[in-house]
Amino acid sequence: MEKDNQNEEAVSVITMIDDEGNQQEFEFLGETSYAGNDYILIVDQDEAQSEETIRPEIVEVINESETPVYKTVTDKELFEKIMSIFIEENPDDFIYV
Repeated sequence: MEKDNQNEEAVSVITMIDDEGNQQEFEFLGETSYAGNDYILIVDQDEAQSEETIRPEIVEVINESETPVYKTVTDKELFEKIMSIFIEENPDDFIYV
């Protein structure tokens, strides 16, 4: 995915904490739903700031309690489907290669 520098806007940064308590900041790129589940598209903030081509992550948002749980999508077919939905919904924001 290449960043489209012509449409630069304010960056939304989210901080996630892994199972070991480590914090990592991500640039929030968007959200969508598929098959009754919610997903967010994020990229490591350091990578987003330092590279022209970024590798986004798709994370499923699981709302089973007060605190949502985030699960990285590792299934390639599901990743591609959700990415295609995101691109359909935001055609001018990114170029997916």
